[in-house]
Amino acid sequence: MRKITSRLPMHLDAKIAAEFVFDENYWKKRCQEQLPQRDCQINEHGLTWKQLFFERHLRTCFEEFESSKSEESSAPGLLSAASSSQDYVFTLKTQELRGHPDIESICKMLPNLARLEITYGVKRIGMKYDRMLFGMKVCV
Repeated sequence: MRKITSRLPMHLDAKIAAEFVFDENYWKKRCQEQLPQRDCQINEHGLTWKQLFFERHLRTCFEEFESSKSEESSAPGLLSAASSSQDYVFTLKTQELRGHPDIESICKMLPNLARLEITYGVKRIGMKYDRMLFGMKVCV
């Protein structure tokens, strides 16, 4: 099995890889190739490379999400990332959130989510300041 997974491409679609690739060596290699070295701290992600990959993948999708001014509920890419990583995300920490995704619908897709830390804001914004980038809307 290890010989087969060692030949798989590292940019395999996350949804397909989540379902069919169980070899931790594949996930270790993928994390080391796609993430900065400082982010490969397996001890913060349940001691599995697969969990580390999917928690960081979803974090990246969150941090790259930018809602339009019409405030769509959530981008299809963000919902797809949450769906593909649903079994492997236990902790989600964002350091920068530019848009206002529908957090409720995303959290419903993550049954194992035990810890959620969201920082609304934008780093190194410069002259592109827009008041709508900051804060959050709470609907009850």
